[in-house]
Amino acid sequence: VVAWATVTFLYKGVQYSSQFRSGGAWAGYAPNLKPSWFGQQVDLSDIQWRQFRSNLPLLMGAMLAFAGWNRWAFPKQISLDAKLKKSLAFTVLFLVFLHGSCVVYLVGLLSLFHVLVLAVAGRPWGALALWASMLASLLLVRLTEGFQPSLVGVSHWLLRQRGSLRWDVCFNLTALRMLSYGLDVHWTRQGGTSEAKDAAKPAAISPNRPPPPAAHPSLLALLTYALYPPLYVAGPIMTFGDFMAQRSRAKEAPGAAATESHRHQTIRYALRFLADWACVELLTHCLFFNSLAAYKVGPTFAAYGLAWGATEVGLTGFWALAFVWAKFATIWRLTRLCALLDGMSPPENMVKCFANNYDAEGFWKNWHASFNRWLVRYLYVPLGGSRTKIFSIWLVFGFVALWHDLEWRLLAWAWLACLALLPEILVKGAARSRVMAPARARPWWRHVCAAGAALNISALMLANLAGFVVGLDGVSQLLGQFLAEPLFVATAFGVFFCAAHVMFAIEEARECGGGKAQAGRRVVT
Repeated sequence: VVAWATVTFLYKGVQYSSQFRSGGAWAGYAPNLKPSWFGQQVDLSDIQWRQFRSNLPLLMGAMLAFAGWNRWAFPKQISLDAKLKKSLAFTVLFLVFLHGSCVVYLVGLLSLFHVLVLAVAGRPWGALALWASMLASLLLVRLTEGFQPSLVGVSHWLLRQRGSLRWDVCFNLTALRMLSYGLDVHWTRQGGTSEAKDAAKPAAISPNRPPPPAAHPSLLALLTYALYPPLYVAGPIMTFGDFMAQRSRAKEAPGAAATESHRHQTIRYALRFLADWACVELLTHCLFFNSLAAYKVGPTFAAYGLAWGATEVGLTGFWALAFVWAKFATIWRLTRLCALLDGMSPPENMVKCFANNYDAEGFWKNWHASFNRWLVRYLYVPLGGSRTKIFSIWLVFGFVALWHDLEWRLLAWAWLACLALLPEILVKGAARSRVMAPARARPWWRHVCAAGAALNISALMLANLAGFVVGLDGVSQLLGQFLAEPLFVATAFGVFFCAAHVMFAIEEARECGGGKAQAGRRVVT
């Protein structure tokens, strides 16, 4: 059933997109379709992908140059400080090209934060002071648009040389690294409090390698970590402890087996990146739904004869989300590949395919996974972890919204997401309780869970349709379209139900591989 649905969605998607090609019935109505290879057209309506695609050769060259500088330009047997200094030398050149004279602002903020860390780390109120400082820095940079000369009252010509990329756009990730540095040092000075120990569990940091306490609180370490070129612009996010632990190991001569293993991992990951890039190219050449969703082509021209029913709405939402997932997966895998070439191993950001999630919690954990782990370590666990989940998610999602941008729209989205998560959390808690133990042993329990998962998938799809296709204003019309086609709704629910069973089987097979399978214990709904 799932295979049939996938093939059908792909066929209908290509068929629907073909009418917007040159010579098609609706040619010219999908914006930003550009000429491409072999006389085809490509959907370049997404500005991030358009810039990444055009700058890919430059990015690859910079990646190889950095890896060559760090791995082969100097002897391997050097001290950790020497290794950090040579890495920082390349970093400064990289940032001057990227941000011009604005590097002064960036280094200045990091230096001030380092001074604050030395002053408050280890004190009872140290964590609160570090959080407040990070949020104040983020707010200041956001409100002044990166200290624009016109907004801060300074007009010196040197400060107007702002490079090829706005530094305030990249500061969001830098702020997360600042706080990681500060709190890791703070917890180390406290002697490893329960907060730090709980946060350092592998599940919160990395599936294989929990970072040790921060042992190198220095400005050199902070600058090298926060401005590390491969991960600076897009991530993934490494914790300070993890970064320094890997840098410390990297200065030692690795064994032949470890070197060979890392080489094989890097080659496999390079092939994976190429496969992802090819996938996005295929999507943008065959399916134009990102353009259709971005410019709301369907709702706009439905009155003029363009087909726009429940099927077309579903196609647009699914393939637009598929493009967004594949785009971010490709970009993040290139940056992670660059770090692998440098001998580092940052966490994976896209752990699972977007279509292999049946609950909202799983979706958020596996989408931008390194950010999720950062939130768990530095915000969720200090707020009480699972003991206070119902209350702490409001602060966590509120921070996520404001971290992305200072907009009420994003804050409303965050709190709506919390409202959607609450029933799921409560149902999961009830399903795991002792009262439900007899039901969990019954054969029909798995089907009940699959039905609950199908409802969850339906809710996630509706949320993504509202976000990517029709907007919040079009939700009522969207629901009306679906209710007008009950056969489509029933078919979609049946496909989601079968897909949930497939996901359960995949999870159990993975658990069997790790020796953790427990028959009859499916409790997720």
